[in-house]
Amino acid sequence: MNILSFFPAQYTYSNNVFVRLRQERQQTLSLVDLDQIEQALQWDEARLLQQVLSAAEQCYFQRFKYIKRKKEWLGGRIAAKAAILTFLHAADQDLRGITILPNKHGRPIAENLPSLCSSRSGPTISLSHSDGFAVALAREGSSCGIDLQEISTKLVGLTAHFSTDAELQLLTQQAGSDEDTRLTMLWTAKEALKKDLLHDQSVIFSATELQKIAGVNDGVRRFICTVKGETQSVLVYPLPPIF
Repeated sequence: MNILSFFPAQYTYSNNVFVRLRQERQQTLSLVDLDQIEQALQWDEARLLQQVLSAAEQCYFQRFKYIKRKKEWLGGRIAAKAAILTFLHAADQDLRGITILPNKHGRPIAENLPSLCSSRSGPTISLSHSDGFAVALAREGSSCGIDLQEISTKLVGLTAHFSTDAELQLLTQQAGSDEDTRLTMLWTAKEALKKDLLHDQSVIFSATELQKIAGVNDGVRRFICTVKGETQSVLVYPLPPIF
């Protein structure tokens, strides 16, 4: 399975921006190709922004000067809005009706949802981007976390920053694969937990400890961790060359 086949459904928004979707019980995941976002920005940036962003988001967007940051930020917002609307069975609603801006901890918060939610509370969201894609997760609950990470050779030099000797030994024993892939899986799992449970904390990686790795199916692994003493688990999907 690759990343495109993992997101089987497709929805078209303005300027031929395509969002791929995956719907599961109590959650919706979405994927945006950042190359498409870059092309749309280069074609007519002002028009695209007016079609997909609220007034507050358009104002916030003006702080970005470089195309890489522009497409990552915009792609993440489009992905998140599509995930929210699909989750709420309101895919025909205007993307501009939702505002997604970071709070003081940098966590994206969706606003202006009451008219879409009726009696339901709105979903929580999480965003990530890597290797030319942006992903978003919308789900029930008070928090959630998603991370997308291209397999990287750079993580070998950062092991002291995000892992312990015991975790590295556990990865070698239970995760298989090469070292770069194992480290990318661990980094991805801890990043997702950080976004879910530690988004307002100064202590991040050291508060999360890998305890066990269980196989699920088709190469999917469940990383079972403790986060400040509480047991949590993360599903890690191999979507070569990304997790």
